[in-house]
Amino acid sequence: SKYICQSKIPLIFEAIPVMDTLADNLDKVIIDTDKLPVIRAAAACGRATILKYYAKTDENIMMHISMIMMPRYKMSYFISRNWQPSWITAAIEHTREEWHKYYK
Repeated sequence: SKYICQSKIPLIFEAIPVMDTLADNLDKVIIDTDKLPVIRAAAACGRATILKYYAKTDENIMMHISMIMMPRYKMSYFISRNWQPSWITAAIEHTREEWHKYYK
């Protein structure tokens, strides 16, 4: 959240990586048996909320297109996060379709 707060202009290509980072950090809290059960339960609720909104990124092709078009990510982010090949293929196809529709 510090990263988002310091950003002057949040950009769409940052949404998925930020949600991934939040979910990963919450996963660490959930399995940390040194934490109180109430803290671990709260982390599980937070993770469920993150995943609820993460699932909504599938409804917005611009999330995937913006990441593919971002030189820093391209396809490497999806591959590094072990996305299913069919999801990666769909993201590439959406990008190609939109490119041909509006820019070619």
